[in-house]
Amino acid sequence: MDHHRGIAAVRSLIHIIPAGICIGLVYLNLINLYLGSELPGQEDQDPEKLAGLQFAAKLHELLMLSSLGVILITHIRKELALGDGIPFGALFSGQEFHNISILWSLELWGAVYRKWRRKGFLLGLIIVCSVLALSVGPSSANLMRPRLAYWLAGGTPFWINAMSSTLFPASISISSSLSHCMLPNDDSSCPSSDWQVLNDNIFSNSSYQSGIYKAPDNFDILDSLASRSLGIRSRSNHPKHLWDKMTLATVPFSFVADSICRLATLWTAAVDVTNGNLLYRLENLFEVNAYQPLVVVRCTSNSIIENSTLSYKFAVMDSTLSNFNGTLNAIPDLSSSVDYQLSDNDTLASIGSALLPGALPSLHWLDLPDLLTKTESSLNAVAVVPKVANFNPSYFCCSIEVSLPNATASSGEFTMQHVYGSPPHWLERTRYSYDVPLLYPSAEWAEYVSAPIVSNASLNSTVFSFMVSTAAQWNYQSSSMTQYPEISIETILASLLINGISRQNYNASILLDGYLQTDPADNPPWMSKILPKNLNLGPGDNVFDIPLSLQAQSTMLEFQVTNYGYAYSSSGATQKAAIIVLLSYTLVVLIHSSSSIWTGWSSNKWGSSSEIAALAINSPAYGGMRNTGAGIHTISVFEKKVQVDVEQGNLKMIFENTRENRVKEDTPYG
Repeated sequence: MDHHRGIAAVRSLIHIIPAGICIGLVYLNLINLYLGSELPGQEDQDPEKLAGLQFAAKLHELLMLSSLGVILITHIRKELALGDGIPFGALFSGQEFHNISILWSLELWGAVYRKWRRKGFLLGLIIVCSVLALSVGPSSANLMRPRLAYWLAGGTPFWINAMSSTLFPASISISSSLSHCMLPNDDSSCPSSDWQVLNDNIFSNSSYQSGIYKAPDNFDILDSLASRSLGIRSRSNHPKHLWDKMTLATVPFSFVADSICRLATLWTAAVDVTNGNLLYRLENLFEVNAYQPLVVVRCTSNSIIENSTLSYKFAVMDSTLSNFNGTLNAIPDLSSSVDYQLSDNDTLASIGSALLPGALPSLHWLDLPDLLTKTESSLNAVAVVPKVANFNPSYFCCSIEVSLPNATASSGEFTMQHVYGSPPHWLERTRYSYDVPLLYPSAEWAEYVSAPIVSNASLNSTVFSFMVSTAAQWNYQSSSMTQYPEISIETILASLLINGISRQNYNASILLDGYLQTDPADNPPWMSKILPKNLNLGPGDNVFDIPLSLQAQSTMLEFQVTNYGYAYSSSGATQKAAIIVLLSYTLVVLIHSSSSIWTGWSSNKWGSSSEIAALAINSPAYGGMRNTGAGIHTISVFEKKVQVDVEQGNLKMIFENTRENRVKEDTPYG
């Protein structure tokens, strides 16, 4: 053993390179360094670059294993030569620590059962080095290879100029601002606006398959700044899906889509000016998390025989949505329904008149509290299709559920004006899963989703009557109607209601002009604040100066941007675990190097099994090792204490004996 600080410092250099690499990798991941759409270096060579990093990670692992071996062997040497010795089972731990099996080996347990002076320290060091040997390699590879994923790349809170109770209400009622919406107009804020888009997309010729109706999964409705993707699933004849029991529709609110488009334009402009790594990306997403309307409809159909009495049977939405058992019925029967007797004479007369020959298909909305309670719905409706040709008149009793679950509305870099989004797992989950209350539209307001229109077929046409005709359910020039007409009616009601509800507060807008932080003009603060700090990864900051009094009258939402590209990041449990492992290795190295340099103790001998074997060969035989030539099968052998002594200037290994001539520091031996 050498006792010289200078020599100890030189021998500690073996730890500098692997520990330095560890610190560098941890730093890169902690600062969330964004690299761009591809790795630095020659273009279009990312697979080769990643393979090179994997190779470098393996070299780093070997360096760390060598470093850990030096640390462990140094303390074993010191205990053998200058201490009170160690159990025989711990003698070769410096060569075997990188095999995880050492943790349950007889050698280690022999050292555990033996009582010796520095047992806690050396056993702890063996276990720590073994665990690190197992984990430093994967950890290095994990942190050295940048990940290709979506990364948070800025954003800002923003405010809509209306209260939350107005934007996301518990009920929707009629207002004087809608009075003109019962006349033909081009006002996009009217609940029935864009009904032609609904009609053309939902009831295209390709929607009919063997007489069974199937709506398209998604189509776009247009606003002034953006198009919004309306998702709709019609009840089908494939009962393996939950939505076979119902028809669902959802679409982001218009003011959410408008805000995304405006803020996405700001973010893109800021990135173009700063010209940092965020400029290079494979794709990015602009997102806002907010409440989003979800409409669920279930109708039952009834054909009318002359002189028969009308009965009204409405589905119970809770039972319809929750008790689906996946049986292979073509159209599942209702799990539960309610027979309800309408008592309002005006409603009864209106429905009776609508069934007469010459009438148009019509909707009769019901918001009767007792019926809503019994059907556990937000709104009810009776849809009437009068007699035509050889077909009897029919009517449909519909239960409607409207809720506002959370959803993330998004647009992409290349489709900035196209906003889409839906509640998580919206096809498999009901409002009971989302744990959100129902939204209650009034019957008076619902009249506006099927406003009168100008039609060549009839001067008294409504949106509903036109769509029923398009859906081949009335006045259709064919030998037969489509099968399961209730599915068509459900789809019409779901699309009309979701379109109208999503246009609530159509004129609400983001507080932008006059509130953006633009001073000084040559370097406006909003450009740096909407991006992450240091142009790497992470959230942005508030880019608006809005008085608190105005904030109190507005609704705050959060705008986020995610970039798809390569980055070093500490996000994720695996990355955090890898950082902890490499920092633990670095801490062990730091403690050992500091202690070694401070005390001056170091040695470069007995670092290999062959050197220890040579020492054993030159030592006197120990009787306690009899019958071990064919292998060692008992822990007691590994409990034997071994130490190094001096005999006539030569070192020898002795067992269970009192040391006679201790090894001296800085002394050469044979």
